[in-house]
Amino acid sequence: MTQSSSEHAGRGKSRPAGFHPAPFVDSMLDLQRQALEYAAELNQVWTARAQSESKLVTDLMTRLAGARSIPDAASAWQECLQRQIQLNAEDTRRLLEQNQRFMRMSAEVFTNGGAAVST
Repeated sequence: MTQSSSEHAGRGKSRPAGFHPAPFVDSMLDLQRQALEYAAELNQVWTARAQSESKLVTDLMTRLAGARSIPDAASAWQECLQRQIQLNAEDTRRLLEQNQRFMRMSAEVFTNGGAAVST
């Protein structure tokens, strides 16, 4: 059994008149490119953060190994803890900034129908 040409014509009527998918596709491709760039940037930032955490622990272990007294060891732990608090505060600030940027990108996509996003 074959379908009539009127059945085929009926399928395309779900698109609005004058709809051209090319601008939408271009916008979505641009959004995908921006998302990949954003992910690469996040990867670099968090890799650097992991390296600083590793260095912090290595420095602590070195200082603890060289400690000659309990006050020396306590001082090493205290300095490490203070630095850890600073790193956590920076992480929190960074996460908030990244979340805001992501929300702006998302809002721009939905309000402009997928038009190019500026970051």
